[in-house]
Amino acid sequence: MSIMTNVTSNPVLDILRATYQSIFIPAVHAGREIGFADKTTRNMLSESRFPIPTTKICGKRVVSIFVLADYIIQQSQQISPAILPPQVRKGRPLNSEKIKKSGRV
Repeated sequence: MSIMTNVTSNPVLDILRATYQSIFIPAVHAGREIGFADKTTRNMLSESRFPIPTTKICGKRVVSIFVLADYIIQQSQQISPAILPPQVRKGRPLNSEKIKKSGRV
């Protein structure tokens, strides 16, 4: 029995498999998948702050697509639009806000 038959399929993993066609991908590509710029990913790797565990293969930092898929799923379940606080505008109030506040609508 193959190891791959025991792994349940999920959409994130299917997309990663189709995109990269490899089990291990460069850490910079994994960083792109979670929204980091290449340089930010390299800085985080050098400072050991990268949120996904990496492995060194032939001198290159790589990430397993299975670990990456799990990380993406966990992050998407933690952040819900209903939980996010409303954005407050910074700076001086607009004229329309001043008028509303004074009651001259």
